[in-house]
Amino acid sequence: MSEPLDTYEQICLSIGRMSRCWGLLDYELNLLLGEMLHIDDERTSCLTTELKDVAPKCRTIKALSFAIGAPQDWITPLTELLNVVQNQLGPSRNRIIHDAWYEAPEEGGLRLDKRAKVSRPQSFSDFALSTSREHEFSVDDVDLLAIKIIASMPRVAQARFDVEEMNKTGRFPKQPCLDHARIKQIPQLRLPPDDEAQ
Repeated sequence: MSEPLDTYEQICLSIGRMSRCWGLLDYELNLLLGEMLHIDDERTSCLTTELKDVAPKCRTIKALSFAIGAPQDWITPLTELLNVVQNQLGPSRNRIIHDAWYEAPEEGGLRLDKRAKVSRPQSFSDFALSTSREHEFSVDDVDLLAIKIIASMPRVAQARFDVEEMNKTGRFPKQPCLDHARIKQIPQLRLPPDDEAQ
């Protein structure tokens, strides 16, 4: 049996898992966008090349949901989901990926956010520039983010299935719901068993 992973290795594995989850979600968003525009994969790829960030992609999908004539009871939950992806999951993922991070013996890990920020340290003080802020994070924090990201994917996939149905029949399904048989065909996150991870 091999040695347990140290904190650095655990952080690297967690960030890798989270990145893979993000890649799967981003791929599903691309597929949904292509289906909404009723274009093939090649044309979808040409479009999504310019929509690299999640925010413009989510805004485009939200606008297209109206343009394709989706019912309001379909638009509302999709918009709520895309708002979470755009305003919570995406920025959290970006900070984990783009901040400098290092192992801190007692805290687990620290992220160093090097973006310039102008703010008042105290409400009564003058504005000041800060260019380096530390944020504690743990392997559990990164793993939880990965779980939230991958949990969003089946809902995006189901939206795509609904649009596919609309493209085939000319109308949305009367009762959109998760199609578990089709969801199972989507590449899922496969975590190695504990003994393989070590």
